[in-house]
Amino acid sequence: LTNGYFTFSNSDVFTSTASHLFSYPLLEGQEFILTSGLSDELCESIPPVSEEFDAPVLGKLPNGEWLVWSPSILLEDNGPSINAPANDIASATLEDGGGAAVILTNEKLKCANVPRTFVNEDTCVLSTLSTACKASELLSVDVEMSTENVKKFYSLTGHYVYAIRGLAMEELHEHPCSKPKSRWEISTGVTCPSATVLNADTITALTDAITKSFDSNPFVKDVTRTLLCDPSDYDDSTDELDIQVQIGSDCYTHVHPDHLNVYDFSGWVSVHNGGAYNIQKWAEGFDGHEGWYLMYPYVGVSERNVPQHPMSRWYNNGNGDNIVYVARLGDSLPYRDLIDGLKTDAVANYFGALAPGSAQGLIICGSHGEVANDPSLLEGFDLHSDEQSTTGSDEMDNQKHVVWTEVNLKSNDQLRQRVAWALSQILTLVPGNINGAERTEMYTYYYDILVRHAFGNYRDILGEVSFSPLMAEHLSYLKSKSHSYVFSNSNMVSRADENYAREVMQLFSIGLVKLNKDGTIQVYDSGVPLQAYTNEDIESFARAWTGFDRTAARGNIEQISRGSTDNRLDPMQVVPDWRDPFPKSNLDGGFIGDKYELCVDVNYKSFLKKGAHYRLLGGSSSPEMTKDPSYFSDPANSVLRAELDPTSALYLRLYNGGDYELDVLLENDMTCTGIECNVDTLRVVKVGNVYYEFVEKPCIQLAFYRDAKRIQGRDNRNQGQMCANPDLPHAREACCRGERYREVRSASTSYLYDGERMTFSTAAERCGSLCIFENVNNENWWKKGYHWTPKDCSILVKINSEGYIAIVHDTD
Repeated sequence: LTNGYFTFSNSDVFTSTASHLFSYPLLEGQEFILTSGLSDELCESIPPVSEEFDAPVLGKLPNGEWLVWSPSILLEDNGPSINAPANDIASATLEDGGGAAVILTNEKLKCANVPRTFVNEDTCVLSTLSTACKASELLSVDVEMSTENVKKFYSLTGHYVYAIRGLAMEELHEHPCSKPKSRWEISTGVTCPSATVLNADTITALTDAITKSFDSNPFVKDVTRTLLCDPSDYDDSTDELDIQVQIGSDCYTHVHPDHLNVYDFSGWVSVHNGGAYNIQKWAEGFDGHEGWYLMYPYVGVSERNVPQHPMSRWYNNGNGDNIVYVARLGDSLPYRDLIDGLKTDAVANYFGALAPGSAQGLIICGSHGEVANDPSLLEGFDLHSDEQSTTGSDEMDNQKHVVWTEVNLKSNDQLRQRVAWALSQILTLVPGNINGAERTEMYTYYYDILVRHAFGNYRDILGEVSFSPLMAEHLSYLKSKSHSYVFSNSNMVSRADENYAREVMQLFSIGLVKLNKDGTIQVYDSGVPLQAYTNEDIESFARAWTGFDRTAARGNIEQISRGSTDNRLDPMQVVPDWRDPFPKSNLDGGFIGDKYELCVDVNYKSFLKKGAHYRLLGGSSSPEMTKDPSYFSDPANSVLRAELDPTSALYLRLYNGGDYELDVLLENDMTCTGIECNVDTLRVVKVGNVYYEFVEKPCIQLAFYRDAKRIQGRDNRNQGQMCANPDLPHAREACCRGERYREVRSASTSYLYDGERMTFSTAAERCGSLCIFENVNNENWWKKGYHWTPKDCSILVKINSEGYIAIVHDTD
């Protein structure tokens, strides 16, 4: 302190955190808690936030002994305790989401606003405070793996990210004619310096395969087909593997299948036998190196005493836990598909993946059981973070056990605790499957799910457990993606992870065999038990567990990483692009969702009907239950939202005298006014200074239907075509002059809000005539979507030899 030190008197009360046996004389390092507090004017000299290298704050005891102040962690109430009354659930939520603390600490703390989910909706409030904040939201932006961006990862994250070069091929089975997949490095506009001499059949096969590959990577082209080469070109171990083929003005060189793959080598730094420097040096400017690639020393570098590295070393360690694949150099991949170590706030900001906030009001939510700590208690509770460690790893690992034991032995609600313990023996987590031995809060939060629902419904428990990021890590469905997504983005055949689909039935619910009502096993006439499910059922259900990902890191919880998908405590989010969109069979010979209404049977203008659901968004107009193009979140783009007439019955119900409700269910059918009369459906509506999202009623859309019509993108030459059900609001209008209704170069549109969708009949009525067009004028490039055409369309089925089907839209 610049003005002195604290002087304690005999009236100040201290408690030892170490042991009640300690007394005077004091021992060096012994810790004490001042329980009586201070009212000294020197308190004004202490900064509101302590920094690691701040000058010490000292205090002097009456006996002349000196104490030094040790800052302690202070967590805040940000949600109700488990025993809070139902009418007081939201009162403990931080009214600004912790925004004031973020500002006070110059953003060293993160916003504590909890993502709004089915678990915590009852804790949410609308905040108009200027300090209100929200956790980072991600936009759908692509990250190009250019050489510059690969280098940028090091400056943004400190991770050693490189493309790999120098890998060798040694065996005949690596010849492109010996395997169904090969990789070719592209030298554009270059004549091959040493084109390989091959037989005509081999040259034809290679040329045909390369030119017909759909791979658009600018550096390498992956060929995935069996080649009909001349056998004499790959029947001898001396046959050349580094084949060069001239195709037009470009030279293609056969390379190792991992050549120019981009990896995060950060984990390899600490275990590399040749020392950390030989991995770090490439990014740190070694010998003027460009910094975007690592040269694998297959032949060694004698002048620098780098030994030869056999390819077995790469095969044993590449693509492992310490060398993590990112993408190929030259690929563009969605930001969400980056590996977790690279999804930091700095990277998200650099690539424009974070959505801007809103000044008109934010929805602020808390978390059940997120209560403040009490620093005056004897036991110190430490949090594992990415800053300097203050507690040993063994103590941190044991801390969660201590917390659990104390609660279970001393809580007044002993029956609840015993039921929760019994449930934990069914809905188990295996710490060995989760990277978090020194973490406490994420485990206690998971256990609290069982405590909260101990006297409730097992279906509620199963639902909340299924959204737990720990369960998704444990049973490996975290970031599971649909085959359609993987194939469209990586041209790879894949299957959804089946682990949780199996265990949720076998261990968590119905078990392996069918049971009678009295609990006895159902059997066939032969006495063999009836299986509860088959492997085909598991494959189907696995597709239902695609799309789950962690939410953004936030404040007021134990958090190591600060990235955009590093939250290992709050319920997961569902990424729409990753979800499998196709029907999933159930165990009764039908399909999941069979009991829902068909979408074509939903009431016309359902947004005005009794039971219509509106969800408050606050000052942000970005919907949460449907997906908008990422460009809609750019403040530079003026997005047109539906603005209700202030005299309409719908407006008055949502406005509610200025007392906005978080969720509104219409109590009665309403008569349309203004824009409501001219649209088939709504997405987001403006009411006063806030926005509401209309939440569509769950319904079933059939994959096959009659009388399909062709829809196409605004730029038909680039965006393609598909079929759509004319009875559903799936596209917008594209209007043409009546005398040119068949085919025109440019059509026009007059939609009433951005993202509007309508049925085919509404589009035809609004336009007078629809047409087949090349492009739609009067549209900003970022306003994406499909438009109706009068062209009939057929939906076909393609079946392969294994019985798998694909849906084909015949738009011609």
